[in-house]
Amino acid sequence: MKPHLKLVFLFAFFSLTASVTFAQKDINRVEGFAGYSYLSLHRGLSTDDFDQSDIDAIGNRVNAHGFNGSITGNFSRYFGATFDFSWHRNSRTIPEFDDEKIRHDVTQFMGGIQIKDNSTDGPKVKPFGRVLFGGARQTIQDSVPGGSTIDVFKATDFAMALGGGVDIRATRRVDIRVFQFDYNPIFRRDHAQFDLSGGIQNNIRLSFGIVVH
Repeated sequence: MKPHLKLVFLFAFFSLTASVTFAQKDINRVEGFAGYSYLSLHRGLSTDDFDQSDIDAIGNRVNAHGFNGSITGNFSRYFGATFDFSWHRNSRTIPEFDDEKIRHDVTQFMGGIQIKDNSTDGPKVKPFGRVLFGGARQTIQDSVPGGSTIDVFKATDFAMALGGGVDIRATRRVDIRVFQFDYNPIFRRDHAQFDLSGGIQNNIRLSFGIVVH
């Protein structure tokens, strides 16, 4: 290769490397989210396991409230790796069962990819999407007035979250997550020890809170 062509090539290479490095410095490298979360919890009960009257009393789709938090490491302007944690609880007193109280806790740990404009000079309104995979730990406890509390179900199963939301910039370091929506299925296995067959729990998760980066 001729000397002048080598110089042109080297100049172009170092210019491109410098521009990419500079651009990567202009993104929010890490962001953390924390806020309130609502889970439309589908218990996944069926008439194969319970009488319909028992399912109606217990409730097959119930409201659960809790917390959602995540931390994301952004490796480019539009892509980041996310770790997500959530916890929700539903407590329900059942008059038909002599005022038994059913407490259902769902704890989830998931990781995946988030797509979002991570530029420090990006738009004020920042929509995002994400795909997460992990596990869901569910515990159902049964207690009666003046009696003991027992675990009637405890298991960990595969879970996913497919969704997204919108962040709005409040300051240079803080965004408001006005909403986050996830389709959050849990793929429950057969749990013979609890007399509960497998199936998909079709949950919907809604969250909002603060994002710091």
